[in-house]
Amino acid sequence: MVFTDGSDQSGLRTEAEVTALRDGQKKKVFTLGMGASVDAGALTRLGNAGYKSLAVATDLSAALTDIQNSIRDNANSYYWLNYASPKRGNFTRTLTVELFGNQNTGSDKLLTTTFNSATLSDLTPGVFINRTVYKANGDVSLSMAKGESQTVLGSTLYSLYPQSEYIWSVGNGGMASLAPVAGTYGAQLVLTAGNLDCTTSLTLTDTVNGYSLTIPLMIGTGIGIPPAAPSGLAAHAVSGTQLSLNWLDNAADESGYKLERSLDGSTGWEQIATRSANATTYTDSALAVGASYFYRIKSTNANGDSAPSAVAVGTTWSVVQDWLSSQGLPAGTELTVDSDRDGLPNLLEYALGGSPTDAASAIHPLTAISADHLTLSYTRVRADIVYAVEASSNLVDWVPVTYAPVAI
Repeated sequence: MVFTDGSDQSGLRTEAEVTALRDGQKKKVFTLGMGASVDAGALTRLGNAGYKSLAVATDLSAALTDIQNSIRDNANSYYWLNYASPKRGNFTRTLTVELFGNQNTGSDKLLTTTFNSATLSDLTPGVFINRTVYKANGDVSLSMAKGESQTVLGSTLYSLYPQSEYIWSVGNGGMASLAPVAGTYGAQLVLTAGNLDCTTSLTLTDTVNGYSLTIPLMIGTGIGIPPAAPSGLAAHAVSGTQLSLNWLDNAADESGYKLERSLDGSTGWEQIATRSANATTYTDSALAVGASYFYRIKSTNANGDSAPSAVAVGTTWSVVQDWLSSQGLPAGTELTVDSDRDGLPNLLEYALGGSPTDAASAIHPLTAISADHLTLSYTRVRADIVYAVEASSNLVDWVPVTYAPVAI
């Protein structure tokens, strides 16, 4: 708030300089002027949150109450939305939010944002340490100064029973002490580090649901430990020969990543690529059409490799899906649909060498009648298609026709 009882006499700053500083720092300013000598125009321009003119000092209380109510109403107009999306896959999604009973009927009545669901994954049942809405996997490691105390929180996701009970333990009990907080069934704990530089582990066990989690605990300088393992690895087809891989970076000290591939998900793992620190994507190319591949990824630094991530599997597009994409259609387009409405469903377009998006390119079979027989001519252009001719006398009942093709 800015109070004045007269116009500016010092001239230390120009009005343009003041408004530039105000806007540059994203400040909202209320101005109040009292008396006949104030510059109401300047105060109105400076008070981007509002200007109040006071006749006498006793008007100040009411003006401050109005300002307080304005600040309160503004604060109460903001909403914090947490949204758990069920969407999966490497696609751009749009989320639109509208308030019930919203009296705003203007073009800005809807709140719209976009996000990519490539790295979204289903949460796994289990226990977590210091899990929050912004840290879905909780802490995957803890670092503490020597002698430091921290309050840590355990939680269970998708518990089998309504009330969990927890037990905590340190790998080397002499390195840190544990003090469960009373009344929390062990969910809350005060962890106090010892006075030695070391690396040990912290284990949380839900004794009711049978879940357990162990994470590294580094005290002081510790000793060298590998980085935290990446998670959420997913593989998505982008063509008949390419798979796009995405994962979550859970480490702050990795120097890079090692990506491995297997043909069956359990044996024959081979490293196919390395990625730099903080990378979260990779495209695997030159793959077989319509084939499945299994992947896992490790983070690495000078202290070694992390444990591998969970295995992800991806399947490249089939020949037909690749053809649909090359024709400008989504790879998942139904083959029974006639996309260009030329009388030929997409599967026949593929089989006869036509285009499913250009009606003018329709390649219909040709017919000719000679004496007592009918000749049906078409070109078989696909080795992966079984061609068959059927005949009907009433357009309802169809039977296969035995024939010997004369041209391919």
